Amino acid sequence: MKKTISLVSFLMVLFISTQSHAQITFGAKAGLNIANMSTSGTAASGETKSAIASFHVGAIADIGITKEFFIEPGILLSGKGFKDVTTIPIMQATETVTGSIKPLYIEIPINAMYVADLKTVKLQIFAGPYIGFGIGGNINLDYSSSGTLPTGYTLPASSSKAIKFGSDATTDDLKMLDFGLNFGVGVEYNNCY
Repeated sequence: MKKTISLVSFLMVLFISTQSHAQITFGAKAGLNIANMSTSGTAASGETKSAIASFHVGAIADIGITKEFFIEPGILLSGKGFKDVTTIPIMQATETVTGSIKPLYIEIPINAMYVADLKTVKLQIFAGPYIGFGIGGNINLDYSSSGTLPTGYTLPASSSKAIKFGSDATTDDLKMLDFGLNFGVGVEYNNCY
């Protein structure tokens, strides 16, 4: 609670102190996330994790400090997650478990952004911290095999379940709170005269 109040206080002070000197514009933002997550514990033998493609969409404010430098707070719906493939040898066969976890977060980023005017386009470079709150998503497991499975061995059925957010490691899938750093580049093109 104290962290949230501190963040809101910081944003209000930033807004008030820059309002008289800065130009503020509001807009929409959408884009591609290349999402990956780290988990605690050691990876199993035959386990590989990889990033997944996801999205973000929401509203932003550009607070102009100078002609080239902006502060960009926002609120976004952001997809995250990862894909996990584990191969398990079973006598003359191999079982493959493909899992994916795809949580959704409401994110509040505060980016510093540099804009380089290149005449026909504007190049944007941004970075900054964010805080996110888990609101939904799914965990999916699919099973397949190659080779001849032992007699009587059957693969489990594929499954999907909603992510449960919380702080109990034994009953919850993910922590509710997510925070970190983001960075990126963008191109702004305006063909109006």
